[in-house]
Amino acid sequence: MNARIFILVIAALALCATAAGSQSPGKVLTFKGYKNIEIGMKIKDVVKATGLVFSYDSPPEDNECTYAYTKSLPGLYLMVIDGVVARIDADKGDYRTPEGAKQGDSEKTIRKLYPKVEVEGQRYVPEGHYLIVRSPDGSRAIIFDTDGKKVTAFRVGRMPEVEWVEGCN
Repeated sequence: MNARIFILVIAALALCATAAGSQSPGKVLTFKGYKNIEIGMKIKDVVKATGLVFSYDSPPEDNECTYAYTKSLPGLYLMVIDGVVARIDADKGDYRTPEGAKQGDSEKTIRKLYPKVEVEGQRYVPEGHYLIVRSPDGSRAIIFDTDGKKVTAFRVGRMPEVEWVEGCN
């Protein structure tokens, strides 16, 4: 009898370990950044930490503000200011926040996930909104762009750069 219970316990533990191992963190953007790409990190350190090869809108060492992107992370763009990652933009793919918010979600879903979300009118889409979720210390934010109904893109980053509607322009 004890042997049967022991086998059942071992089997249950094995199932739990398998389930836990199969739940990878996924493509999650947080106030801190994305995986080992952190807001505030030098782009050269991002390259070292990730091993990724980035393309740039313009050379990061020659420009005050540029975007870095890689085929390895389609739909993800790093805003680099003076060689430092200031924000991360996501406009396609299955990126999400820790709470599960993602492109394609309804405004209602975002409001449900983030009860303290701030709502501002969209600058270029008359019926759209910016749904702003601030970090507890107010130094960073997640901003969801919507068309008035659904999230079309979102970004995370430090203040004030995360609020720049036109990116580096």
